[in-house]
Parts: sequence; C-alpha cells; structure tokens
Amino acid sequence: MTIRNVIRRVNRGIVLAVLLVLGLIGYLVYDNARFNNTEKDAIKNMLEEYASVAGDLNILPDQERVPGKKPSEEAVKKKLEENRAVLEKYLTTLKEYESQYNDAVRSLETIFKENAESCAYVTDCEFTVTSVKNLKKNGPRHALADIDIKVNMKTIGKPGFFTMTGEQSTSGDRFYVYHEKGEFESEPETENEIDTKTYTYSWEYSLYRAQLEKTDGRWKIASAYSSSYSMGKLVEE
Repeated sequence: MTIRNVIRRVNRGIVLAVLLVLGLIGYLVYDNARFNNTEKDAIKNMLEEYASVAGDLNILPDQERVPGKKPSEEAVKKKLEENRAVLEKYLTTLKEYESQYNDAVRSLETIFKENAESCAYVTDCEFTVTSVKNLKKNGPRHALADIDIKVNMKTIGKPGFFTMTGEQSTSGDRFYVYHEKGEFESEPETENEIDTKTYTYSWEYSLYRAQLEKTDGRWKIASAYSSSYSMGKLVEE
C-alpha cells in the first residue's frame, strides 16, 4: 500500500467522521427545535387538561355527602375505580410497584378511607395551572418542569384531598381559620367530634422538578413532589 493510498483512506475517514458529527449536530438542533415548538405545547395542554378533571377525583356523589354520616362503602369503591381510568391517562403506569400512577391510587384510597371515618367531604374542587416554568428536555421522551398550581375547594368538615399527584390535609392537630378581621386564628381539633360545618379552602403550591415522560405518543407525569411556601387558607362559611 502506497503512502498516497494511506492518505486517501485517512482523508476519507476524516470526511466520514465530520459528516457524522454534522449529522448528529443537525439532528440535535432539529430535535430541540421540535421540542420547543411542539412538545412544550403538548405538555402544557396535558397539564391544563389534567387540572380540569383532577378536582372531581375528590368528590363523591351528592347523595353520599351527608353531614355527620359516613358514605357507603360501595360508593367509595365505585369512585376509586372510576378514578383509576382518569389517572391512567395522565400518570405513568409501570409493572413495578412504584410508579406515579400506583402512588396516586394508594393516596386516594387513604384519603377516602380517612375522610369516611371523619365524615368529611370535598363538595367542590377546582385546580388551575398558573404557570409552567423551567420546562426543558431531559433525555429521549423525557422532560422536566416546575409547575405552579392553585386549588379552590368547598368542604364539609376538614377533609384530606388529592393534589393531582399526592395527599394534602386541610386540617391537623391544629388548624387555622381565616377570620374577617384579616388574621389567622389557631384552634385545636376536638377529638372524636364530627365537624359538620362548611368551609372554603384555597392553597397555592408547586410540583418542583416534575419528571414528564412521553409514552405511547402522550405526555404523562412520571414523578412529582409538592412544595409550598404558603399556608392553605380555610374559611368557615
């Protein structure tokens, strides 16, 4: 093999390497542009769509929400079954025990069980996605985002509720009621006493660094953790 042939082969290899690098750069530029132009909108639309139906996950039928009385086990079971169909549409489902879907199913089971014991009910619930920040690609079919959400509810008693990804309480060992004079007043819970009062509740929180995954052509929430720097406001009607 002559030196000229060696040089030709080396040059050909360099050219092929350059073409491969240029092709990779071109693909990455195209993929990022497509994500920015198309996938971001799809993610935001999915989150807004989920928020529009998530409130109903907390609400039993009218006839089951009787102040001071527990709901029927059949009604709770039916509601949990109906909720699963909604959750599957917006949360990732894996064969493994741990997935956002499975976490949500367990959270809702706990919420309805505890609410039934205290005869506490969510009677109206509305979630609003107020902003989606720091939305960026995080690998093939994955993205990260910080999602700000506001919830407004009406309740009988002080129930727990499902936040779109997990559990949140409107009460505790001590809870805070907002009075007309513009101050929060702390009051102790009375043990074993059924609260039949009606309240409105509002809270703003974030799903920080929520992991989103595109599966079967649809974006879903794969993992998310709620955080909040504000206290929920519970107002007696």
